[in-house]
Amino acid sequence: MSYENSLIKTLEEKIEFRLKVEKTIGDISTYLVFSSNFKMALKYYLSEIADLFHMYMVDGVLVCLFDEPTNDEIMVLGWNSDRISNRDDYFSTFPIYNFKWFQNEIREGHEIILAGNSGILSTGEQERNYLEEKGVQSLIGFPIFTPEYLAGCIFILNITMAHTWQEEDLRSIRIFADILGTAIFRKKTEETLSKSRDFLQSQVQRKTQDLLDQKRRIELILNTITDGIIVLDDDGKVVIVNQTAKEYFRRIFKKEIIEGVNLILSEGNPFFSTIQKLFFSYFPQEISIEPMTGLFLQFGSAMGNYYDTSSIGTIIEFQDITPFVEFDNMRKQFVSTVSHELRTPITVINQSISNYEKYGNKLPDSTKSKLMEAISRNATLLHELIEDLLLVSRIDERRVKFHWKSYLLDEVILEVLTQLEPRAQSKSIEVHISNNIELPLVGDPNRMSQIFRIILDNSIKYSFEKGSILVTGIEKYKGKYNKENSEGVLVKISDKGMGISDDDLPRMFERFFRSQKVNHIPGTGLGLGIARDLIKMHKGDIFLESKLKYGTTVILFIPRLKEDQLDDEIEIEKKD
Repeated sequence: MSYENSLIKTLEEKIEFRLKVEKTIGDISTYLVFSSNFKMALKYYLSEIADLFHMYMVDGVLVCLFDEPTNDEIMVLGWNSDRISNRDDYFSTFPIYNFKWFQNEIREGHEIILAGNSGILSTGEQERNYLEEKGVQSLIGFPIFTPEYLAGCIFILNITMAHTWQEEDLRSIRIFADILGTAIFRKKTEETLSKSRDFLQSQVQRKTQDLLDQKRRIELILNTITDGIIVLDDDGKVVIVNQTAKEYFRRIFKKEIIEGVNLILSEGNPFFSTIQKLFFSYFPQEISIEPMTGLFLQFGSAMGNYYDTSSIGTIIEFQDITPFVEFDNMRKQFVSTVSHELRTPITVINQSISNYEKYGNKLPDSTKSKLMEAISRNATLLHELIEDLLLVSRIDERRVKFHWKSYLLDEVILEVLTQLEPRAQSKSIEVHISNNIELPLVGDPNRMSQIFRIILDNSIKYSFEKGSILVTGIEKYKGKYNKENSEGVLVKISDKGMGISDDDLPRMFERFFRSQKVNHIPGTGLGLGIARDLIKMHKGDIFLESKLKYGTTVILFIPRLKEDQLDDEIEIEKKD
């Protein structure tokens, strides 16, 4: 092969090599940008670059990064594995660790070219001599610039064999330095954006958690409120609902209320229409409704605002006013009933007196006797009604007077039956006593008489014509009606009368309560309540068992009291 052809081939090989170097450098920069660990990737690819520069007799490539803002130097070293078997033997050779001049030159943006045999002007004669002492054949150092700052420097080192560097060779290294600077900048930018993204994400998570915690605290506070609370956003969707509101919603609609449901679009019940009316109202107001039979709710609302500017929704509050409505209804019924009960005997008395005054001289003695009897009977009824009202008042104020003494229950019951015999006979009702109770008890016989008069009078009043009443007594009773397992007597008074419905039975001891099914029968609704209070004051108890249209059984447990069991809170008068 001629010299010319050999020269041409060598040039072609160099051109091909440089193109390969530049392509490899471009690929490496791309890999660096997308690598998860920039320094590890850079170390790997620098070794590849050192291997690629084998024809330049390159033994190692060192990249020194200036870590901002600490200004620390981070070394990444790549060695030509074919030329250097133990890199640690040469690591200390690099002047970047030994000589500040190299660092200062690079930091000032200067290139360092210490290659005595290259034909290129070398800088730093003293430093070149230093390298010769270390056995370094040549050292090329270029700064690595990013678009905004000096990121570091790159050194290419020949130790084992000298190499003649050409301008084209240096251009390739400069290209690599430029590409590496761009890669570093992009990576730094990416890391900055990633940190910003992570910071923003952590802030969003923290704020979200703060909002969730705040919502939980609000829900916890709202759940302690006995009123129902529903918070709606500006679109009418449920944001927060407390436990009380959930329970009432479940009771009314037999399903759960969930957050996000739009109550403004719901319909079919006064519950929804009331919420809609309050939602669209500009002024606070109170609305009472009956969303289901026997349940009365009172609604109110308030607008929620931030600093009186932007709305955060509407707060709907409602409370159960059923007891108040029922009490008011009972009060009205009581006033009506008492008025009727008072008017009836007063009317009879007035009419009887009027007839006696007008026709007294002309009436036979038998008619006069009947008029006087009517006056006496209705005066007694009037007296009993007033006494019941006064007794209720005294019970509430705990001013009931008791005359404690020993008595026989049989005698009390027989006396009451004697008093009520005319009423029983008027309806052809028979009263039977199955067992005699001979066990002596301690209590107030007059109050016990009052208890049995109320119960037996009710049995007669609500029994059908020609019915029957059975009074049963059990001495020394032990069973479910004797909760304290104390010594005492159980009395059952059973009739086969009208009975009580399952709905009304739990309320029979409420004062003034009367079932709508017996409105046609005179009564005040006070009797059973008084009987219960009086039996409780005797440390006893009263129970009701009934089935509508089949009759009622009143069960009383009366304990055998001793002196030390008497209620000290009751104002009493003890008599033998």
